[in-house]
Formats: sequence, C-alpha cells, structure tokens
Amino acid sequence: MRAVLFDFDYTLADSSDAIVECFGAGLAAARLPALDPDAIRRTIGLPLPEALRVLHGVEDPDLAARFRAGFHALAQGIMHERTRVFAPVAEVTSALRAAGLATAICSTKRRDQIERILARHALADRFDAIVGGEDVARHKPAPDALLAALERLGVEAERALYVGDHRVDAEAASHAGVAFVAVLSGPSPRSDFAGRSVRAFLDSVAELPALLAGG
Repeated sequence: MRAVLFDFDYTLADSSDAIVECFGAGLAAARLPALDPDAIRRTIGLPLPEALRVLHGVEDPDLAARFRAGFHALAQGIMHERTRVFAPVAEVTSALRAAGLATAICSTKRRDQIERILARHALADRFDAIVGGEDVARHKPAPDALLAALERLGVEAERALYVGDHRVDAEAASHAGVAFVAVLSGPSPRSDFAGRSVRAFLDSVAELPALLAGG
C-alpha cells in the first residue's frame, strides 16, 4: 500500500447544512419547488445535476445550469465556514503520513471549496493531491477523479485504497481498479453497498489506521 485516497463529504467532513441551504438557493434560481432537507442530504456525494435529476426529475440542461449557478453563488460565501471537519481527521492523516503513505482527496465538491475548508482547519498540508468536481470531465461513479489523483501521486491503482461513504464511491473505486473501504459516517446504510466490492466497513475514518496496521 502506497496511497490512501478519500472522498470528502461525509467521509472527512460534514457540509450537509450548507449544502441544503445552497440547494435551496439553486432551486430558487431555477424556479423549482423546495425539497425536504433529509432528501437532499441523502444525495450528497452525487454530482449536482444527478442529484437534481434524482430529486426533481430534471433533465433540461439549461434548468440544471441555472440550478448550479444559484447553488455555487451561495456556496462560495458559506461552504468553508459552515463545514465541520470530523475530529479524527487530523490524527488519522498524521498517522498515514508517519507510515509513509501518500494521501489525496477525490470528490465531486469543488476543489477550491475543499482547499478553503482545509486551510480553515489547518489541514492544508495533509494531502498530496486534491481532485475536485471542476478538475474532471466525468464525475463519480466514473473513475476519472481517482485516476487523476493516482497519476499526480505516481502510484499504481493496485497499490492504493479509496475511502468513501456512498455507493458511487465504491463504483468509482471498482472502475479505477482501486480497493475500497466504506465509512458509515453519512446517511448511506451498509445495505446500500450490497453487490459492490468493499474490503471493510468502518464507523468512521478514526478506525482506518488500525485497519491498515492489521493488513
């Protein structure tokens, strides 16, 4: 094992309150009805157009573009301030660094937002690469973000691990040829991963160093 790649939302941090608020701004910009906040939270991890399609059945690209513009306009102002990084992340990333492992984040969240959040929590130096939604043509479950991170790290897929909380994370890892570990720190239950290749289930990333130490 040479590298550990992470999803961001619900894996390393909780941005759900900000995302729900930004989702509302996007719906207002697109003149679409409001949605139940819990329904929105269950789509976190999906690309925004896919989340909109799942929740509202929207296929119109112009409508989706207005939604994204409204979402991101608010997100630029509040996302970094309203995101809570999980407490174990600092210790876990230190342990991985001490073990000589490279680290990266592969997320549908915008890279600039992730970078601002990490800087706010003094974690900017804990990751060797960050691949956000604006960096790839295809989002998860496509493998593009993971493959881009591996290329930047100079690590082969078979020598990396991807840690995520959503079924699209498992699918992206499979498509990239990377082993996958699921963390149950988001709203996705264990049953959501049925039929997908999962090396281990963790309640949080806090358990990851012990898992790696045990092989």
